[in-house]
Amino acid sequence: MAASSNRSLWRVVTGHSALRDHALIERELRDSLTRLREGVAYYRPPCPASEKKIRDGGKLKGNKLTLVLEISSHLQLDQEQAPDLFEGFLINAHLGTLGELRERVRSEGGRREVVEEVASYYHSERLHLLRCLKHMLGFWQDPNHPFRDVYSVCIGEITKDEKSFIKSLWSQYQAAVDNDLPSQLSVSVQLFYTKFEK
Repeated sequence: MAASSNRSLWRVVTGHSALRDHALIERELRDSLTRLREGVAYYRPPCPASEKKIRDGGKLKGNKLTLVLEISSHLQLDQEQAPDLFEGFLINAHLGTLGELRERVRSEGGRREVVEEVASYYHSERLHLLRCLKHMLGFWQDPNHPFRDVYSVCIGEITKDEKSFIKSLWSQYQAAVDNDLPSQLSVSVQLFYTKFEK
């Protein structure tokens, strides 16, 4: 995941940030090109190889490793992307100190609360990524829009393979329509079974 959040990117794209220089906005979009091109498919499903890599990597230990794996399991997110998501949550959405967070994740109930907060952040990030695309696709041909040229370059990069891009967007739409929204009960059952499978 890039250093900036999708919410920050959305603020830049829509002109609601301090960045007004076309070159800076173009750089932000270029840095986020992979996310924009892939849309919500950027977030991959879990994979045993990724879990092994995270466990054996040594960067994550103890409660942080447990928390990241619970986030991955809860969100059905690749284990290698979960630490980046958690870091983004800490930087952009966590209210409180790191000391308070450390205390909360020591208990199972506290960890569950943090996982729910990260889940809320995750869904917000996905939404803001789509909002970025929607905004640029809506204004890249508008001759009166101040960032038209920047949007045009970015849309050109994203849609180099137009058929592939449209197919990807359509499959993301179908997946969103076909999948049931997680309920509190389904999430709790999933966390329960995940805990005892290990």
